[in-house]
Amino acid sequence: MILSDIYRKFFKKFCKKLFSIDSVNYLGFRSKRLILLGKEFIIKPKLKPLPVEFSADCKSIKSIYFNEQNLPVIKNLAIFAGFNKSGIISDYVVYYLKELKKYVDGIIFVADNPVLESELEKIKDLVLIVQCKRHGGYDFMSYKLGFQLAQQYDLLKYADNLIFCNDSCYGPLKSFENIFTAASDCNCDFWGLSADSAINTHIQSFFCIFKKNVFNSKYFINYINNIKNQPSVIQVIEKYECGFTKYLTKHKFTYNTLVPISTENIKSFENKTCYPLTMLRDFNYQLVKVKVFKGGLDLKENPQDVLEYIKQNNPMLYNIIIEDTKLTTTDCIHYISKKN
Repeated sequence: MILSDIYRKFFKKFCKKLFSIDSVNYLGFRSKRLILLGKEFIIKPKLKPLPVEFSADCKSIKSIYFNEQNLPVIKNLAIFAGFNKSGIISDYVVYYLKELKKYVDGIIFVADNPVLESELEKIKDLVLIVQCKRHGGYDFMSYKLGFQLAQQYDLLKYADNLIFCNDSCYGPLKSFENIFTAASDCNCDFWGLSADSAINTHIQSFFCIFKKNVFNSKYFINYINNIKNQPSVIQVIEKYECGFTKYLTKHKFTYNTLVPISTENIKSFENKTCYPLTMLRDFNYQLVKVKVFKGGLDLKENPQDVLEYIKQNNPMLYNIIIEDTKLTTTDCIHYISKKN
């Protein structure tokens, strides 16, 4: 009995420090953590992009929707990054852009895909520029191309804020008002909805706001212009999402977030978007990741509860999500319960 207790308390724990393997969350993706001879290794999932074949009807398009001889005065400019393998502009993207347009003076829409030309009718009154072509560089390449378009057409001349956002989220749940108010009130140079400390502390890049002292700086411009394609989405996150915050803070720019880096129930290294209900309900977050309902996120909360909360607070957004996920109201509960 005594020997058994010694084994359980000491030897077993000692062996685990020498070798063990378990599941962990790495940048929002299910991964494996291997401990070998006291050293920790993360075994990342292989997420290399699959080849995408677009319809022959899809075209690479660049369209300008403002008078180049009479530039609009833009104080808040957003660059919106998107991707759709069918070459369409989804209803949830149109909804997002309509709500965003209430709080910005201009939007540059950059899609990592050719598009069905008729789809541009959906957003032509919401955006200043549309550029749709395959570049394969994920959202950060779209941010780069959008920033270069802003420079080319001198759209940052009067700007106080530059917003990077993308189609990886549904929302807003209510409006973007609290988001822009919080960003305006913060005493910092750049701002985001949330951050985590995986690899290093960094703002999650699906919604960021940069003040003019940042986006006019040589550091920001050089960094954005040197973005290159990466082999996988994880490497994009590692190099650019994690790296960008580190790079800007190295050059003395300060940042803040809507959600504290650590909360009572969420550790600093955890991906806040894996707790979608907590974010919406307790932090007025406004956005929920598409992957909550389509899979691919290491969720910590039941997506059924998230959907029900959205239904109670925004029936229109709820219906858009149901349509986008190709679910009927009847089979939705069964579908997302399986994912949980």
